[in-house]
Amino acid sequence: ALGLDSLPELGITVPAADRLPAELDHQFDYLYRWLDHTEAADDLARPEITDPTLLAATRLLNAVLSAAYFGADFARYGWLSLEALRIWIEHGPARTLIGPASIAAYAAIALRGDYAAGYRAVRRSLELGEARGYEPDTSQARHMFTLSCCWFEPIENGVTSARRAREGLIAGGDLAHAGHTFHPA
Repeated sequence: ALGLDSLPELGITVPAADRLPAELDHQFDYLYRWLDHTEAADDLARPEITDPTLLAATRLLNAVLSAAYFGADFARYGWLSLEALRIWIEHGPARTLIGPASIAAYAAIALRGDYAAGYRAVRRSLELGEARGYEPDTSQARHMFTLSCCWFEPIENGVTSARRAREGLIAGGDLAHAGHTFHPA
């Protein structure tokens, strides 16, 4: 609640619970337009976000995502991840968006049953993070890839990815997320 209450101070409008389903539909429109009408090269060519307030908002989104997940508020979890993706689409990529935006894969799979869109979204986040050297944030995306790649790639790729994610997260000091990589491995 503290994180959600703080997001408006950073320019992020958080929908009330009764508006969440409609807002999720709107956020999914962003995801599908991004996947279907832009290329990964477009993301790579864009400049990074430099606005300190917007960057603070992206860091807060990342922190609130874990609380929403462990609080079993999966609609809010999906909305937060898709909000990170909306920021990416409207303002450009940033290191601090790679992890949260990659969670849009979970939203596509869990809330829409769209495994293909989830896989495409996490691959795209991961590719940008790798190309720009955004660690440990890329390893957070790699963890999400681990959880969704089994429908499209050999299971061994997921195990390898989980191990790489763990190494990157530990090296970057993100021990909380690193601990989560043991489950899929």
